[in-house]
Amino acid sequence: DRSIALPKDADVGSEGLKLVHEDGILTVSVPKREPYRKQLEISVPGQAAAEGNGEAPSNDLYCVSLSVPGVRTSDISATIEERTLRVKGETKTQHRHMRFDRSIALPKDADV
Repeated sequence: DRSIALPKDADVGSEGLKLVHEDGILTVSVPKREPYRKQLEISVPGQAAAEGNGEAPSNDLYCVSLSVPGVRTSDISATIEERTLRVKGETKTQHRHMRFDRSIALPKDADV
């Protein structure tokens, strides 16, 4: 019994997946999938409560909290690329310059 691990960018759900057996050789062709990238929206507490259903978090969610004091909500950017959550922000005022940039690897079972 042998298993072969496919690369992360293999599109195993694709219609283009092919297996060909010829002259004792099995050839497996798996198309590459496009890299996953998604820009996320940042909400503020009042907005989140108005849009949400008011239920408490459950065990089927992953929740990440970051301390970002001094950074305005409008200056925060969050993206997901493959299985990495990247959150960054920068706020400049006359007296302060606040900046952060964090990348967090998401668990394999996170539904991105």
